Amino acid sequence: MSRKINAFHSVINNPLNMHNFEVQIPGFNYAIVVQSTIFPSEKMRTVVLYTYGEEVRYPTLPQNDGNWPIQVPDSDTGVIREALDGLKAEMYDQNSGLLTPPDMYDIEVRARDLENTVIFKTIMHMAWIEGRENVNLANNDPTKPWMWDYRFRYNWLEDKE
Repeated sequence: MSRKINAFHSVINNPLNMHNFEVQIPGFNYAIVVQSTIFPSEKMRTVVLYTYGEEVRYPTLPQNDGNWPIQVPDSDTGVIREALDGLKAEMYDQNSGLLTPPDMYDIEVRARDLENTVIFKTIMHMAWIEGRENVNLANNDPTKPWMWDYRFRYNWLEDKE
């Protein structure tokens, strides 16, 4: 059994922790408070052609979800909501209904090791904020923080080492 353990240990000396990530969102200076999110990915699309009744599969261009959610707690003064809604207000005015084409930006999600060195990252290009989800309110737990679920959209991904 020790040979298997040694072989495993030679490949994965120390597992990469999922909690040690960082996010960079232009215009949002509080990205350190992002509590949870996803590491976006893309997959190759497939086209199927038939020959003599058999399926032959071919890869085509990759496809991503284009959808990136984050969950953030807020302070008792609402600075997080103000900052994220401010990004949305740059492109849409609720009072007048005026929609201005958004300034699209790049969002980075970085995976870090235990020494906070960036191991790899992905960049979501041409991103913009879609808005926030509903918040379920309850008065049965006074210690539960207010959590916002915001959603961003992006057009394409770039994975970096």
